[in-house]
Amino acid sequence: MADKGFDYNFIENAFINLKQNFFQITVNINLGTPTKPAYFCVNGILKEITDFKLALCGIKVESPTVEIGIKQSNSERKRINYEPTSVQIGEKQQIQIKVPRLHFSETTLNNARKVGKPNDQKFFQLAIKLQVYTSDGSFCIVQAYQSEKVIVRVSRQSSMIN
Repeated sequence: MADKGFDYNFIENAFINLKQNFFQITVNINLGTPTKPAYFCVNGILKEITDFKLALCGIKVESPTVEIGIKQSNSERKRINYEPTSVQIGEKQQIQIKVPRLHFSETTLNNARKVGKPNDQKFFQLAIKLQVYTSDGSFCIVQAYQSEKVIVRVSRQSSMIN
């Protein structure tokens, strides 16, 4: 769930994010089991779980295999590449994680509005992935979620209308 940084635009039928502004998300994880999972199976091989991580990226709607990087601002407001966040899974079945000060690394295409011209607006989706890792660094996506359509603009739409 996005806590900050998105406004819904009914004309575009999409959420709008301004690239210079950060967004924040809160992720709720329900394990559905009273014990912490210890293993996962890949290609018939059982592997021990050493870490759970929350990964984020943007995805181009028209090219779902193309990922868009996410940046995160540090306390000095310097943007650095977002690294997956470790998730501490213990005896709790419900876990809540807040990930603050996030930015898409690029804008969607065709954000300019020209009066009387057709618009071929492109969209992103925000992908949220819960991954499990092993001691050898391999990982597997356990659960993933994609948001609704998002338009990432440099500035307010009113400044782009000609």
